[in-house]
Amino acid sequence: MREQIIHCEVDTGEFKKDLTRYFDSLYPEAMARGFRSLSMLARDAARQRTGEKYRLRSDFIPRGIVSAPFTDGQVDAAARSYAKHHDLIASVFLRPASNPHQGLGFMVNHETGKPVTPSRGAALAVPSYGIEQYSFRNSRGSVKTPYKPGKLLEGYHKEHLPPHVLAAMGAESTATPKKKGKKGRPFVGQTSKGVGIIGRRKGSGRLPIEVLYVFKAQVRSDGDWGFETTIRAEVRAKYVRTLGRYLNR
Repeated sequence: MREQIIHCEVDTGEFKKDLTRYFDSLYPEAMARGFRSLSMLARDAARQRTGEKYRLRSDFIPRGIVSAPFTDGQVDAAARSYAKHHDLIASVFLRPASNPHQGLGFMVNHETGKPVTPSRGAALAVPSYGIEQYSFRNSRGSVKTPYKPGKLLEGYHKEHLPPHVLAAMGAESTATPKKKGKKGRPFVGQTSKGVGIIGRRKGSGRLPIEVLYVFKAQVRSDGDWGFETTIRAEVRAKYVRTLGRYLNR
């Protein structure tokens, strides 16, 4: 029987071009888009955890949890970086802000358990149980403007405020406290243990007094926000499936 020989020719040049295009363009782009999707899933999980953990008055804190790469431009830059350096980073983080009062740096203490201290002044005005009541809050659950610490203190001139309150406001004075006023009118005073408060009388007499805020030099958080553990768990659960969806297209 005559032996048959099959000749097979492969255009290796075209094969190399296709392979190069895949690893230099398509594969990095798929990886970058997969990492964007994965980081967004982790971001959403962290936002959900935050809403479940804390009784929030608005979506300010959840919206401040962001991820990268996010925009198409960031994805393209990540793909080019991966093609060149064979490394890619996606992240979930707290939105930075040039103004510390608009940022979310304070949430770090809820993750680490470190004490929360005032960013200005010497004390924090901590809401009492009374201020948690519905009558002090609007339909969105936020404290009504007239009962916010800054608004309550507006009626008191610095020369009439006691030293512990002035310290909380970042000022100094040796003047005596202002007279406490009538029923329902908020005033600044001290408890028998010397703790500064913002309160108001509930009746026509000297007592009882309803405490609205207590001045404290620091407040310790419980440190169980779960930001990092939530993100790690979400990545472990979704990593293979998410990247596979983009790489197999």
